Formats: sequence, structure tokens, C-alpha cells
Amino acid sequence: MKNKNWTWRLFFAGLVLLIIGGIGFAFTFQSGNMFEKGEAYSKTFTLTNDTVKNITVDTTHDSNILFKESQNGKNYVEVSGHYSSNEIKQIKSADVQNDGTTLNLEVKNKGSFFNFMKIYAYGKQNVTIYLNKDSALDELTIHGNSADTLVSDGKVKNLEVSASSGEIQLERMTSNSTKVTNESGDVRLTDLKGSTTVTSSSGEIETTRLKGSLTIESSSGDISTENISGEEIKLTNNSGEIQANLLSAKQISFESNSGDIEGARLDGKVHANNSSGTIDLEDLMKDSSAKTSSGDIDLTFSQAPKTVDANSNSGEVNIELPSGTKAIYNVRSDSGSVKIPNNSKNASTEINAVTSSGDIKVSH
Repeated sequence: MKNKNWTWRLFFAGLVLLIIGGIGFAFTFQSGNMFEKGEAYSKTFTLTNDTVKNITVDTTHDSNILFKESQNGKNYVEVSGHYSSNEIKQIKSADVQNDGTTLNLEVKNKGSFFNFMKIYAYGKQNVTIYLNKDSALDELTIHGNSADTLVSDGKVKNLEVSASSGEIQLERMTSNSTKVTNESGDVRLTDLKGSTTVTSSSGEIETTRLKGSLTIESSSGDISTENISGEEIKLTNNSGEIQANLLSAKQISFESNSGDIEGARLDGKVHANNSSGTIDLEDLMKDSSAKTSSGDIDLTFSQAPKTVDANSNSGEVNIELPSGTKAIYNVRSDSGSVKIPNNSKNASTEINAVTSSGDIKVSH
């Protein structure tokens, strides 16, 4: 009986504390004290009017890194946003170095962005780089840490953007070399010029309208590319789909351990390798090879190739050639049917197809 009374007492005591906490939360929410928006602050850093060697931004803030043409004849960087008192101290202490050619800016909130009865909502900071029309920036390095980062509308010799957790977006950027690294978060690239390398541990990668060689390596997450032209295009995914549309390069390479590979309108020599998953490539225009351990292979050509190699350990192989293409066929299925057109001895096209278990079909 005593144990029962103690149970009820504890229950009512907990209920009272819960009600008091709810009242306090509601009061704080209504009064507007729950959200900490920080203090508005801005600072301008004046740079050399010649070539700017390096600008580095290391931040935990969601950031817009913007390029604009200077209208006052000077190169400078303007930083603005809402900050904690500690972050404002960091910005105030930052200064231009090496005769105005280098700026290292660190804006990090050392505390948590959430604690009991308080949510920090500082919003995005803007880092605007103003350069004269004839001025150049050698290197721009952005460490986004766990924040979202947008870099847009600029020209730089070498661009490097990284994040541990957060989305990275690059838009309308021109560079000799662009390197993007994201441990956990999406990457979206649009309208870039120059050689681009993307490395991601986990997150989706989307690239659209790139001019220049492209290399993408992903451990987990889908890869989507469209309208890419360059010397070489290489897409590697450990676990996730690869989708490619409208690619043009001398060499186009797809590698996947687990996930489907799909592509269309591919102008270049194509190599596709998949450990587990289908390979489906349409509107091919050059020599192509496809290999999968487990999965079907479907290759459709809009122009007659010189050589096609298709190898599936377990899965069907379907190859469709342009109407009227004459070819030499070296085809074998250890377990499955084979359907091919008649061999042409003097043909300029050679089709090699092998499967251990599955049908093979070649058609016009």
C-alpha cells in the first residue's frame, strides 16, 4: 500500500514539473526570447588593387560567397550578417596581410546552436568580394564545416570548397581548377568553367552545364550529371545510382560497386563497370565497353561504333545498332539464347559480347 502511495506522489510531482516547464517554454516562446538572432555587424577589408593571392573563409555560418565588380576602383571584401559577440570579435581582429594580397577570415561560433530554452537563428552571412574588372584572384578557399555554402558569379584561378556536414552550391564560377570536398551533405554545381573534382562520403551530387574535365568520387549517394563537355569525364560511385545525360568528352568512364548506371546522348569513348546493378546507355556515338558481375547490359547506338565490348557474369546483354550497320560478331552465352544478325566479313564494326548466364541479343 505504501509503495502505491509513493508511486502516485512521484507521478503527480512529475506532472507538476512538466506543467511548470511547459508554461515557462510557452512564455519564452511568446516573448520572443527563445530565438537568439545575434547582432547585425559588417566590416570592409581593403585589398591590393593588383592581383589578390588568397582569400580564405573558415566559418560555421551558412554563407553566401558572392563576386561583384567593384564600382569605386578598389578591390575589397565586405562581410555582413548577424553574429554572436564572440564572432564579432573574430571579425574585428581579422586583417589583410602581405601588402593587401591575403585575407584569412575565421567566423566560428564556439558554442552550440541549440540549448534549453534557446535557439540560435543567426541566418546567412554574406561575404562579398568586389574586384576591379582587370583584377584577378589566385586562390579562394572556403571551409564550410557544418554549414551550407553558396559560391557564385566569380572568376578565380584555383577554387577549393569543403564541408564536414552541409550543402555546397557553386554557380556561374570560372576557374582553372575547382575542388569540392563534402563529408556528409549534398553538392550542386551549375554553370562552371574549368577542371572540376568532387569528392563526397555521403550525399547527392548534381552537376549541370559544366565546361571542362570532371571527376566525381562518391562513397554513398546518387550522382546526376547533365550537359558536361571536357577532355575527360569520370564518375565513380561506391553505393548509389549514376545518371548521365548529354556528355561530350574523349573519354567517359562510369564505375559503380552497387547501383544502376544510366546514361543518354554520350559523345565519346565510354567505359562502364558495375559490380552489382544494371548498365543502360542510350544514344551512344563512339566505341563503348560495359561490364557487370550481376545485372543486365543495354547499349543503344545512334552512330555505328568501331568496337563494342559487353560482358555480364549474370544478366542479359542487349545491343542495338543503327539501321544497316554491318558488323563482325564474337558472341557467346554459356547459359542462354543468342540472337544476332548475319556476320559481315569486311565490316568495320566489331561486336564482342559474353555472358555466363543470360541471353544475348543484337539488333538494328
